Amino acid sequence: MYKSLTSIACFIALAFFTTTGTAQEQTFAATQIKEDLDFLKSELTKKHPNLYLYSRPEVFDSFFAELYQHIPDSMTELEVYRLITPVSSIIKDGHTLFFPSDRTVEYYYQNGLYFPFKIYWDGKTLFVAMSFCYTQDIPDGAEIISINGVEAAGIMKYCLSRMMRDGENETYPVWVLNNWFNEYYSYFFGHPDTFNIRYRLGDGAIQGKTINALNRKDIAINRDKRYPERQFGRVKNHGITLEFMDESKTAILTIKDFHKAILKQSYGQKFPQTIKRYFSQISEKGVEHLVLDMRDNQGGEMGYGVLLLSYLLDEPFSIVEEYFKVGDPAADPQNRNIKCKGPSMGTFKPKSNVFRGKLSVLVNSGSFSNTSIVSSALRHYKKGVFIGEETGGNPNIICGSVQNKTLPNTKIKVEIPTLRFVLRDKENNTGKGLIPEHLIRPSIQDIIHNRDVVKAYATGLVPK
Repeated sequence: MYKSLTSIACFIALAFFTTTGTAQEQTFAATQIKEDLDFLKSELTKKHPNLYLYSRPEVFDSFFAELYQHIPDSMTELEVYRLITPVSSIIKDGHTLFFPSDRTVEYYYQNGLYFPFKIYWDGKTLFVAMSFCYTQDIPDGAEIISINGVEAAGIMKYCLSRMMRDGENETYPVWVLNNWFNEYYSYFFGHPDTFNIRYRLGDGAIQGKTINALNRKDIAINRDKRYPERQFGRVKNHGITLEFMDESKTAILTIKDFHKAILKQSYGQKFPQTIKRYFSQISEKGVEHLVLDMRDNQGGEMGYGVLLLSYLLDEPFSIVEEYFKVGDPAADPQNRNIKCKGPSMGTFKPKSNVFRGKLSVLVNSGSFSNTSIVSSALRHYKKGVFIGEETGGNPNIICGSVQNKTLPNTKIKVEIPTLRFVLRDKENNTGKGLIPEHLIRPSIQDIIHNRDVVKAYATGLVPK
């Protein structure tokens, strides 16, 4: 039996308890729910090459067997969503994603009320990082003890058990929740009109406040008013930036995204042309220490990663050793996958103006997918020193080439990867992200005061 689910019936009861009913919520009969579960299990089994990388087949089968035994007479879509998403803790693949149906997302996008705070979970304590309320009744930095009668630690445990992650990595799901807590809270706990929050300031006494939930528009308005110095959203020409430090030979190259469409549509930038121009400037100015900031970069085009590496590695290099896909779904885990072709295979040559100076690489738990591929190559070829937090992406084995599937009745959306990328050293895959040589994690005080302690450390450090 799947150990993290001590009682499927308990989770079903919690799903009913936490649902905030609305007239638009559709219910589904037990037969329809079983059809969706059958479809999901079949699609994962037929297509997912990493399905049994971190969990045995009997654990996967036991999870679904438990679900089948405890399906009630009817459930709403979000109740089904809460029911199936703990499978993320079994598969442990960061590219396997679950989302409510388009109709539900759109309905709540237009009509839903949300938790009006940005939170920060440090692994033990839940803090208010920013308040988007009309009045700042609960100040930034306050410790949240409970929300609507549920202890903060219990809320985070419930959410984290349903979040995507690569292997045994625990940093990426935390990063996702720290950035989109109000969204995922609504998926798992509904859309209440108010939030009864118990909180504490420092070592002071526990206090209580009832805070009104807000719609997206009001949250955005209050956010921009209260934090005018912060950058929210995507700013033109700021997807890839190059900054030269005054009176030094240090430059900071920040890459926020590797996705071609996002860079073009949101930032108005083209990766190849921008990178070529920036490295020409780096060469012309005689930069000796380059800080490459890839924090919060969740990936994108692999070809862009190869291009970046061609300016950083002064020897021929590769980024992927092998690709695999599911051959025989019924075979044992060792023989289930077969070798196949994939993107960006082979060996690549460095550019003539490759950067040969000192390199510092800034990463965090939001450094995922293609960013972890780039990081893996830099670590393998011993180029640069890493600073920050464990990456969210695995440096040894990941998945990609996603297919979008829709469960036939509830219309819950599922993204299922179909290719296994063996980056390198698959026999020593620990399931963890890349661990920096210099581990630095911002505190809640750094966050509320908008202090970038990782960049400050990097610009004062010239790697040996």
